[in-house]
Amino acid sequence: MNNWLIITLCVVLVVNLIMTLSLIRSVPKIINMVLSQGSIPLGGKIPINLNQFYFTEEYSGLLCLDIDCIACQKLLKELYTSEKKGNLIKILFISNEKETIDYLNKYNYDKNLYEFSFITMEELFLKSKPFLFVINKNGTVMDKSVISDIKMVKQIL
Repeated sequence: MNNWLIITLCVVLVVNLIMTLSLIRSVPKIINMVLSQGSIPLGGKIPINLNQFYFTEEYSGLLCLDIDCIACQKLLKELYTSEKKGNLIKILFISNEKETIDYLNKYNYDKNLYEFSFITMEELFLKSKPFLFVINKNGTVMDKSVISDIKMVKQIL
């Protein structure tokens, strides 16, 4: 009888271990989904004047970056050193305009390579950064995601 109890406990432990491992694998997806909810919802409109941007494609990516954010600095560097992907990416800086321009000048980033503008995190309802909105020509949010590198941006676009 003790053998059956030990076998049953072992089976329960193995099942719990398998369930825990499968949950651990899905944690990054769950975190991204939760963080992405802290922003303008899908189908919502981006609260900026889109006339300042030139749209040649059906949709574009609005990359939200803050120069005070280490991950954003890394992504900005990757963006400027990788092959430009047409006119798909526009940058929304969510940092102080003067400090951002000074930062771009300090690191010799070509300010004409990507179209950019300035906005606050509050206007976009952002809770995390860097962040990517995919919008259509009317400014409607078609997709969105917290991002960590240029590969994620290229996968989404």
